[in-house]
Amino acid sequence: MAIGRSQRTDRSRHFAAELERDTMNTCILPRRRSGACLTMRVMVVTVVLTACANDEQPAPAVPQSIVADVIVAVTNQTSREQSIVLDVGAIEHSLGAVPSRSSRSFSLPSSAGDSTSELQLEARERRATSGLRSGVFHVSSGQRVVWTLDSRGRGVLVTR
Repeated sequence: MAIGRSQRTDRSRHFAAELERDTMNTCILPRRRSGACLTMRVMVVTVVLTACANDEQPAPAVPQSIVADVIVAVTNQTSREQSIVLDVGAIEHSLGAVPSRSSRSFSLPSSAGDSTSELQLEARERRATSGLRSGVFHVSSGQRVVWTLDSRGRGVLVTR
């Protein structure tokens, strides 16, 4: 029968308590401690901590593939120039500006991560710190992302 982790932990604690009690009975000296007693206590603590250590193995890494040859096309139908920023988690990559009523394509930077990275585009007007955001998306090699900013301030994201 397999012994669960809680049973092993309880047994380890019980064993450590008995060992410490027996050790203390033999190591008690009047008004001072001996070096052997201190060494024994350190060994007991080490055994207890080792016995209570987490037996779980880390989860295997998720296979990742580097994203290459991804094109991001932005169509700006607004009346103002928009700066396009790619957000990858907490990191921002400035892709460039798209003039009003025009389109521009950008290559996804290699530092944008891998196929498991969550990406989001943001269009900002000049001197703005925030702007219109796309939905979160993932890309794979050879994919094309098209983001259209309409004149009413909405964006439509399509991946192909």
